[in-house]
Amino acid sequence: GHEIGVHTWDHRMLTKLNAQQVRGEITSSIKIVKQFTGRTPKLLRPPYGETNQTVATEARRAKVSQILWNVDTLDWKTLSTKKTVAAAVKQTRRGSILLLHDIHATSVAAVPGIIKALRKKGYTFVTVGQLLGKTKPGRIYSHG
Repeated sequence: GHEIGVHTWDHRMLTKLNAQQVRGEITSSIKIVKQFTGRTPKLLRPPYGETNQTVATEARRAKVSQILWNVDTLDWKTLSTKKTVAAAVKQTRRGSILLLHDIHATSVAAVPGIIKALRKKGYTFVTVGQLLGKTKPGRIYSHG
């Protein structure tokens, strides 16, 4: 039931790279995901949410849609489970896409609390694909 996208190879700010470098960041990560899963990712989350026309062009060329977010929990900054849960619950609206970083234990620990609180408010959790339906490669999406 999970959906896998790519986040680039080296987490470089794509807007500071030339087209060939952006292409390499995107396609190398697509290739490795396909190698290990047997599926070609259709989604890209540009590092830092930074994008421009070059990124859009290369995303379109690689056949991936750009997925951003409209709820930034700032989990990477606060490193607080409690603050991450509070931010997610306060900011979430119908069709929201939340940004969390699973490299931080505090963020991972926040997920059960976020799910519980948002379910209590009547929210249902879906994949980005379920939320957005058919997306267009290169285009930017930040909410449903």
